[in-house]
Amino acid sequence: MGRGLKLFGLRIFFKYIVNPSGQLGYAGIVNMIGMLAILGLGFQWVWQRQGGLLDGRKKVLLICSAMSLMALLSIVLFYQGGIDDHPLNGRLYLPILVVLSLAPVYFLNTLLNDKNKLAIIVFILSLVVFVFYHPIAVEDKLTNNLMIIREYRYVDDFLKKHADKNMLVICGRPGQLIVSNVGAVSYKTANNEIDSILTQLKNHLFSKIYVIQQITYSNLAPYEDNVIDHRYQLNSVDELQETGAYFLRISQVMN
Repeated sequence: MGRGLKLFGLRIFFKYIVNPSGQLGYAGIVNMIGMLAILGLGFQWVWQRQGGLLDGRKKVLLICSAMSLMALLSIVLFYQGGIDDHPLNGRLYLPILVVLSLAPVYFLNTLLNDKNKLAIIVFILSLVVFVFYHPIAVEDKLTNNLMIIREYRYVDDFLKKHADKNMLVICGRPGQLIVSNVGAVSYKTANNEIDSILTQLKNHLFSKIYVIQQITYSNLAPYEDNVIDHRYQLNSVDELQETGAYFLRISQVMN
């Protein structure tokens, strides 16, 4: 079982890191070139060792590359049972991506004695990669496909238009709003403290209360973990279609 999870994690690791589509936010082509460069440096190292020579800088780069790769593979293979298919785990790839980006430049540096030629080649390759990936970056498919990001942007835009410092928001992820200096509580807290919250609204301690819920299209009811007490009288003020299964609704609690 453990071996299967590890092999599955390893397959996902290489599937993600060399994906050239740009859907995952990784420059797959650059990563593949970086892997080839590290392989080339490895061959150079072995060749020079057989000839009695050893470049200390190459040795350091190869050791750092190997350590970064081993550290990342350890995280991928053991983090969450070896299954690393959550987009938010992309940050775990940063150490090895830095190495893969710098390795081609260093490898070319070992092949070319003329630094002017090296600069020109690196500039041309960088320009080609930029031209290829710029349209992909502009589309921002990675974050636009993440429901959490889309919902946060929608809620943030709404609150920027309608929020004030005395407002309260009831939602599923209050921490996202609290860090932006917006008062927010979870559905559980709102249901447990309903008398206190409604009293404070009645006494104008809260200027307004908004409730953010995911609503299913099948019965137009909120998901089970989005339900709040019926004593909160809600008036729908805005909606955002998310998928074919549900939409996001913002409602205001009426006095």
